[in-house]
Amino acid sequence: MFSENFEDPFATTIAEQSKQDMIRSPRCLYVEYKNSGIDVQCQVPLYVATKMAPIRRSSFFVPSTDGYARAAMRWIVDESRCTPYWPHSILWDLAHSLPESVVDAWRLRCCLGIRKRGQLKDSRKKE
Repeated sequence: MFSENFEDPFATTIAEQSKQDMIRSPRCLYVEYKNSGIDVQCQVPLYVATKMAPIRRSSFFVPSTDGYARAAMRWIVDESRCTPYWPHSILWDLAHSLPESVVDAWRLRCCLGIRKRGQLKDSRKKE
């Protein structure tokens, strides 16, 4: 359940790109402090159902916060990066095995759907 390449094929916003920087930073700390006996680990999720996420109900591929926390606690090991929730590992591997154009088209469709739902929600608030 570990993928070497954690460049998120789903990253489309500035916030998501910032998340990519946060994935790279612990790797640098891991390399720098490993010989001093200090381990640094970055656990990389995909979606987790929270009040802030566009997906609020948990499912097989979208764990609840408690479900993800349980998986994360079990995965504290000597690795600099990991994906502790195993269904997320499946999605990472699938995304990296498909042609980039297929992933881009799927990502665009998903993001446009999220945007449309957000716009509908905003228009209902104004009424």
